[in-house]
Amino acid sequence: MVHSSSDMNQRVALQYEFTIFGLDRHLEQLSSEYSESEFLLNHINLYWNNCIDVDLLHDKSIKCDELEGDIQALQANNSRQKEEFQQLQADCYVQIAQLNAQLKKLISQQAAAQQAASVATATAVVTQSSPAALASTNNIATSTNNVSGALSKQTLAGEQ
Repeated sequence: MVHSSSDMNQRVALQYEFTIFGLDRHLEQLSSEYSESEFLLNHINLYWNNCIDVDLLHDKSIKCDELEGDIQALQANNSRQKEEFQQLQADCYVQIAQLNAQLKKLISQQAAAQQAASVATATAVVTQSSPAALASTNNIATSTNNVSGALSKQTLAGEQ
């Protein structure tokens, strides 16, 4: 009768009522006294096999609730860490852009310095060859220095 119901609540209620009325003790006595009746032993075994352990189900329910809480906490932690990672990644991209800009400035300054050095070398060669060429070389060197100075001022103004 207990295991014929498909509703779990009804099965538990019937099981509880039969236990209160002493069916469990009576079935134990029957199984020991009438061991030759297979039909009776079969139904007694079916009753014992279909007993529902409510305490076990309750414990499982509590564990499930705890695990769901843990899952929610882990998901929140995961979400927070993803946000932190995205922020760090954005900061890295900004720093890379700044370093690339500084690299371009340094390359342009290096090119200007190399040009000034080549003008100075040409001036030294010309001064050794003739005094008239020295005057025109000085004019070129002055123009080059003016251009280098203007580039340096632009670079400094850009850094500020």
